[in-house]
Amino acid sequence: MALLHITDGWARSIGCRLHIVTVNHGLRDASLKEAEMVAGLASELGWSHDRLDWHWDGSGNLSDRARRGRYTLMTDWARSVGVSVVALGHTRDDVAETFLMRLGREAGVDGLAQMAISRLQHGITWIRPLLNERRDDLRHYLQSHGFHWVEDPTNEDDRFDRARLRKLLPELAAAGVTVDAIAMSAERLKEASHTLNVILQEWLTDHSRFDGAGMILDADAYVALQPELRHRCMAHTLRWIAAADYKPRGEKLNQLDRDLAGDVTRTLHGCLIVRQGHEITVSREYAAVAGLVTPTDDIWDNRWQLCGPDAPGLSLRALGEGGLAECDGWRDTGIGRAALISGPAVWRGAELVAAPLAGFGRGWRATRTKGRDDYLHSLLWR
Repeated sequence: MALLHITDGWARSIGCRLHIVTVNHGLRDASLKEAEMVAGLASELGWSHDRLDWHWDGSGNLSDRARRGRYTLMTDWARSVGVSVVALGHTRDDVAETFLMRLGREAGVDGLAQMAISRLQHGITWIRPLLNERRDDLRHYLQSHGFHWVEDPTNEDDRFDRARLRKLLPELAAAGVTVDAIAMSAERLKEASHTLNVILQEWLTDHSRFDGAGMILDADAYVALQPELRHRCMAHTLRWIAAADYKPRGEKLNQLDRDLAGDVTRTLHGCLIVRQGHEITVSREYAAVAGLVTPTDDIWDNRWQLCGPDAPGLSLRALGEGGLAECDGWRDTGIGRAALISGPAVWRGAELVAAPLAGFGRGWRATRTKGRDDYLHSLLWR
């Protein structure tokens, strides 16, 4: 609510138009009424308001599923209404609480680093304008202006890690470990993370290449890297190849790192990782896309745009082994077999119409929506 009022004043001062969105997770009986309260305030202020409903299917970690669910809903909503920037209400207290939660999970530099003030994801810029503000200061702001708000009882619910840690903060402060001190440490770790990524970016410039579908790393140089740089190199590569929002869990990366000391074939995070001699090749795993079917004008697997003589009845699917067998010239493309079978092809039912990556174009062209420049520079955007 503080974010809404502050942003309202800012938007009016510069002539910017706001669109307000509320995600109703449906986990409390009062949540719908609270969303309606926000809608009423938005109407009074003269702004549009949309309510997005999320439903938990009972699987997985509730907090994590809810977080991913609301970001997916908000991303789709922003695109539908033409919004390119979304403001979030995270505060300095959130930074400290997140730090402590991740500390308990043995997180590394990136996990403990302060969340980004601004980040670009799926074409939307997410900003956190209140990240340096304390929650109590925002309550004081609302009180002093006579603005109404609602306290979420979930914030006091001991079933959730964040709520339990929040109750410990006064005791930590009494021992000298304040919210501001924790947040400052998270900020310094953010700077350290950025520095490591700059070093890694320079290394990747010299020791990686893109074959058009997969990323190829110099295996000898990779093994010679310090463990922290190897870890973030592979995490970034897997995340980029899979077009994923999150990197793999640390223990799985650690096991992969040990395996890559010699020749090996592994799968992780929807990717196929092969070390053979002096090269490590990371490409999309066929099993991760085997069931993916989209219209020909969609971005396939969040990675590929295909253009060509479209016609009714055509769709995009992975090429697969059967499709590759129909592409006699695939070896001349310079792209590895694994990358080709997990790449996009144009199909009419069971009939292969075109596979431009495999040299069977027939008037079709496949363009990766992001290339090596994005691979290198997106390291510094996280």
